[in-house]
Order: sequence, then structure tokens, then C-alpha cells
Amino acid sequence: MRLTLTGALLLSTSGIASAQDFTATSIFEGPTLDCYVTDSGSDTVWRLSDRNLDGDFHDPDEVVAFYDEALGSIALGNNNSVAVARSGVVFISDTSSDLIIALVDLDGDGTAHGPGEHTVFFDGDPSVNLSGIAMESPNAIALDADGRVLVADADNGSGGTDQVLLLEDLNGDGDANDLGEARVYFEPDSFGSVGDVIPNSIDILPDGDLLYLEGGATGIVAKGLYRLSDLNGDGVIDPYSAEFDVYFTPPFLPGNAFMWDFGVAPDGTVYIADSGNDVIWRMRDQNGDGGIDNTAELDMYWVASGSSTIWTVQPTGAGELLVAESQSPDRILVMQDLDGSGSIDQPAETRVVYQDDVSAQDISNPRGLSWRRAPALTAPTRARIGSVVPFGIRGAVGELAVLFGSFAPLSTPISLHEFGLLGLDPSFATVYAVVEVGADGAGRGTLQVPGTPGAVGQVLRLQALVGSIARRSLTARHDMLVR
Repeated sequence: MRLTLTGALLLSTSGIASAQDFTATSIFEGPTLDCYVTDSGSDTVWRLSDRNLDGDFHDPDEVVAFYDEALGSIALGNNNSVAVARSGVVFISDTSSDLIIALVDLDGDGTAHGPGEHTVFFDGDPSVNLSGIAMESPNAIALDADGRVLVADADNGSGGTDQVLLLEDLNGDGDANDLGEARVYFEPDSFGSVGDVIPNSIDILPDGDLLYLEGGATGIVAKGLYRLSDLNGDGVIDPYSAEFDVYFTPPFLPGNAFMWDFGVAPDGTVYIADSGNDVIWRMRDQNGDGGIDNTAELDMYWVASGSSTIWTVQPTGAGELLVAESQSPDRILVMQDLDGSGSIDQPAETRVVYQDDVSAQDISNPRGLSWRRAPALTAPTRARIGSVVPFGIRGAVGELAVLFGSFAPLSTPISLHEFGLLGLDPSFATVYAVVEVGADGAGRGTLQVPGTPGAVGQVLRLQALVGSIARRSLTARHDMLVR
């Protein structure tokens, strides 16, 4: 029996909906898929999925416990930061246990509670990790392009060092506890007193430089963002050189600035929340001098109407900003400057996509959030008739990818429950290949280009359905010209 795209979608337990069935735009259409929220109030990591594409997370099964300490073997205490690797592995930092924890759904049930699905990636006890590094308070984590974990680690008042750590699993055993897999990338001058410097967060600019968020409490070092550039390529940042430089310090406002986290968009735009003054700043280094140095590069993006505790802000890459607010009620907001005014100043520019007194699940303290990248398909844009060409899938570990192709055009994409946007005519699309995503987050295969003479000059439209039992989604369509 030939498996068609329509059949595959029906076997996936969701039906096809016409384009007219959906008028709201999902915040996950595009380069992002699910959102992971770490909740230090309930010691849980939540996965948020806009399954019916209505633009919020309030519907059944859209907020699920990806990891609950009551169901797993690793206790959470103050899990306050989260980052998602391209392979789908979810990393969590916990400042109570001083651990970096790795979570991955290996059996496709939508959670990380099973054997081997939750592990200690790095233990901050220097008697446990063979690099002998003490990590006392991992406030925030970020992932670089190579999948290495960067940690903003603070002196907790009773010991430790203010530092930025670089963690890398060099031997492929799933952790960074072996000799040489953890090292100090940056150690700021602490000036001798606890609280003079506090590494609050870390993230990566498009050019590979790091931004470091300083939250010092004594005024010895100005609060703000600092640029870390390894100019001499020695693998460490010298705090007494041009490798450490001011990127942004906030203008004077009446309240005591409290900036816990920030986010960097793919185009280099930086968003940072100041809960001490109930504002969000947006900035971009437009003149390329390495910092924010004039009013044209800085916007007061959002001003709260009242008291607001914003723990984290994360841009989607499509002009939207996801904001985690720990108030009463706890909310997750999406902001977008629709009128180009430089600020969020219209009611339609802020949407509540999660609210704890509306949802069936209570996220009691949303401390951190991170996107999972949507699955992606790569293949040549041109191919000879009858040839065999390679293709690649980017997804999460263990997911299956079914590659479909069709010469039939589809004038208007079809919105599908859960899956996203379908760019192929489902009546004529057939299976070209099936591959599994490996541990590196990549699936690789080949496809046979049709050898019929009539295919010459035609466009073969390719799209893959990627996922597991718990979650399936479509890649963007890829067009290949047959020569």
C-alpha cells in the first residue's frame, strides 16, 4: 500500500483542516516550535505547545509537565534557567543543588521522566567533576553554536567564585564531568567583596561574542551588559584588556535597577527587563562600534502599568518577544511592535498567551523560558532527472522524519491542527524517505529524483513530517528544480 501524506497525517491522530478553519496566527509558526518554562515554585519544567494554532497555551494538553521532580530521580530546588539545544536536549540550571541537568524525551511520550531521560550534565561539586571546578550558584545558562553550555555562576556568599564557565561533553558520554570538559572562560575582578560583582546572565551575539549581565549590588561595578570578545583566541577573557568592555548601562531611572536576564534576537537586537523600574529596554548596535552609545540605538520598549516582576525575556526571531511575568496572576506575554513606533504602546501589541488562573496547569513561578527550534529540512535546490541526492533533517534526538514530495502546486498553504502549515497538495504527495534523528539532532538520507522525462523543468516540492508520538510538526517546504 502506498502511504500518502493525507494518510500519514490521519495515522498521526489529527485531521486536516481547511485554511479557513484558522484565523489566528500561532506564535510558533516559523523558526520556533515549543516553549520550555522552568518553574522554581513547583520544581517542574513545563512544555508549552500551541497545538490548535489559536495563539495561546490555554487549551487541553498545551501545558504539560516535561519534568516533575516527583516523577523523576533528580530533585529540583531553585531551577531558574533553561536552554534548549538543537538536538532537543533541554538544559536546566539549579542554584540549590549546583547542578546543570539535561532532559531529553527518548521514548516519545512527551516527558523526560523515563530511564536515561534526566541526567546530571555537570555537578558543581569540585570533588565530583574531574576538572575540579566549584560552581556555587549557576544563575543562567546559554548554548553556543557548537552546543557548548555557558554558565553565569556567582559567589553564593559563603564560597565560590564569580565566573563564566564553559562546559563541553568531549567524549560523548552525556556529561561534562570528565577531566578538561569544564573550564573558566571569564573571571571578573571581584574587588574583594561579595556582591561587588554578580554574574546574573549570559548570552551570545550573532558574531560569536558573549554578552554578560552584571548585577553587582554595591555600586563598585556598574550594573549592565558587558561584551566579552576573545580577541587573541586563547580561549579565555582577560578582564583587564579590550576583551572585556561595556556594552550597555541603563539610563538613570528612579528605582533601583534589577536586571535578571536578557535575550538576543538573531539580528543582534537585545532585550533586557528591569523589574526595579518595571520597564523593558530594546537595543541594537547599529553603528557597529561594539556597544550601545546613543539614543538612536536604545528604546524604552515597554513600561508596565503597575508593579511587575519580569524574570526573563526571549525573542522569537520573528519580531516577537516572549515575556515571563511572576505576579498574581502569573502570565506569559507576547509583545510585538506592530506600528514600528519603537515601543509597545498599543493594546493589540501585547497578547496574554498563558495565565495561571485560565490554564488547567499552574506555573507558579516562571523563572526562565527557552524556545525549541522547529524541525528543518535541507536539500539541493537543483537536481538531475533520475539522480540520487542527499537531504538533511534537523530535529530532536530519536524523532522520525517522513519526507514527502509532490510536483502538484498548492496556491495557498493549508493550516493543520498541531502540525503547522502544509505547503504540498496532500492528494498527490507521496513518501520519498524515512530517517531517524540522531544524537546530534540531525537525520540524514537520500532521495531518488523521479526519472520520467516529463519531470524535466518541473519543481519537486518537498516537506517532512517530523516528531514522535507526543509531538509532530511539519518543516517548511523546500523546492527543488529538476533538470
